[in-house]
Amino acid sequence: MLVLLDATVIMNDPQLSGAAWRVIAHGATAWSVEVLVPEVVVIEATAGYVRRIHEARTGLDRWGQKHAGSSA
Repeated sequence: MLVLLDATVIMNDPQLSGAAWRVIAHGATAWSVEVLVPEVVVIEATAGYVRRIHEARTGLDRWGQKHAGSSA
C-alpha cells in the first residue's frame, strides 16, 4: 500500500507523531506500507510555515506597538 502525504497532514502534525502515524510506523513493514511525501507537498508545507511565522510576527509587532507605552 502506498500512502501519499499532503501539506495539510504535515502542517497539522509536522513531526508525524500522532497516534495514527505511530500505528503506520510500527505496521509499515508487516502491511507493506510505503509512505511518500511529494516534493510539491514539501514546498506547500514550507510556504505554510513561512506564512504562519509572518502572521505571528505581525501579531507580535502589533501587540508590541499597542503596549509600548504601558508600564509594567
